Amino acid sequence: MWSVVSNDEYVKVQLSKKTPSKGNGKQPLGKSFPVWVEIKAHSEGQAIVVLEEKRPWEKDIKPLNTCRIYITIK
Repeated sequence: MWSVVSNDEYVKVQLSKKTPSKGNGKQPLGKSFPVWVEIKAHSEGQAIVVLEEKRPWEKDIKPLNTCRIYITIK
């Protein structure tokens, strides 16, 4: 599951799960569905948004993936 770890005062980040496609419905166990990331700017500046993918119940385990998004708002 993806979550926002940090963001900046210049932006608002919202995550929403994408609905699984209607194919055969088979999804490997433990695999996340795609996530839509919406970033809205509040004012000019630079921001860094950090997202992590990890299982919420695994507290002391390194994230499966990390994504850093560097943003310049003009």
